[in-house]
Amino acid sequence: MKDKLSHERAFTLLDLLAVLAVIAIVGSLLLPAMARTRIRSGSAGCLSNKRQVMVAWQAYAADNGDVMCPNAPDEFELNNRGWAEPFSDDENWSSATGNTNTTALTRGLLYPYLGNISAYKCPSDYLPSANGARLRSISMNGAMGAVYENLVNPIQNYNPPGLLLVKVSDLTRLTPANAIVFADESMATLKDAWLQVDSQGTLFFPDVPANYHDGAVSVGFADGHAEIHQWQTVPLLGVPYSPSYVYSSGFFPGVTKQNVDWIWWSQHVDYNP
Repeated sequence: MKDKLSHERAFTLLDLLAVLAVIAIVGSLLLPAMARTRIRSGSAGCLSNKRQVMVAWQAYAADNGDVMCPNAPDEFELNNRGWAEPFSDDENWSSATGNTNTTALTRGLLYPYLGNISAYKCPSDYLPSANGARLRSISMNGAMGAVYENLVNPIQNYNPPGLLLVKVSDLTRLTPANAIVFADESMATLKDAWLQVDSQGTLFFPDVPANYHDGAVSVGFADGHAEIHQWQTVPLLGVPYSPSYVYSSGFFPGVTKQNVDWIWWSQHVDYNP
């Protein structure tokens, strides 16, 4: 009798397969919900970071005669003083010192007004570089804080005839509420802390804004607000987020002057004189 009961209570192969099938079904239902929760959480955290950075950026200008926190490409560095310091302490997918060097950020001119190094990182930028997790995901719009371009080489402009803006009061036709100052930059092009822009339609995206939030980018505006902007077209949605992929310099593929993503971006990063 005992042997018979033991035999009747044992799981058969069919029972096991049925249980596994149920687990697979439940998992397939839960995974999308978990992914959406992760995306919402990352977006909320990134918006909070951008707002903190923008408050710090405004405070710097208030303390420095309306002059924006300095921002420049590597070749225009002046005593290595900028919002992040030094300009040449780049980041990349491999083992650049800028990936993990906290000094590059804490000695920057913006940090004393911020005091929170984690605000420079997008929570959804989670893949590490070869030497560890990167400290920075954001870059500053190349048209903003251009005091060094004006001092060192006043005629140099990577986006002619677009303007190089030095003071917050320079934001007139492009108002503070519409002017992007900081954006998460895609690891496809992230190097220095200066985000080259093109409002003329020559290269379109010489430095590429990120798509870390389910095809959207987090940006901070000069009036202090931040938002998540959803990309709409394949080129911006399809920029790979992978250590094996880096854009070479030159023309950004698949974008024309009719591209709605480029139109939105160009209208918020610069304007013509």
